Amino acid sequence: MYLLRAVEHSHLAMLPRLLGVHYSAHTGFAVVFLTAMGIWRRWLVWPGIAALAAYGELMVYQAYHTWGDIGATAVVILSTTLCVFRFAQAWRFSASQEQTLAKALSHSEARSP
Repeated sequence: MYLLRAVEHSHLAMLPRLLGVHYSAHTGFAVVFLTAMGIWRRWLVWPGIAALAAYGELMVYQAYHTWGDIGATAVVILSTTLCVFRFAQAWRFSASQEQTLAKALSHSEARSP
């Protein structure tokens, strides 16, 4: 999340240039946390979304961010977080398959004369 923010601020500045919005580190952290909670326990998704909406309303009320800032950051961070999760899940599955194959090969080699 912070790496995306650093790249956005230093090199790309796509959010302000294209959409006229700014990156919200608060929203980014909240979305990563909510996504992790949702992956861990699905039933936590809806209470988390409600809490994120209430937090968003507080940030807008205090004129700290706009709904555009919050929404754009949430879309970028959520898509990136889900891609990283899917990659990690595929990598873990691949590593598990390799271990299973290695065990099967070692058992078959131990049995052959």
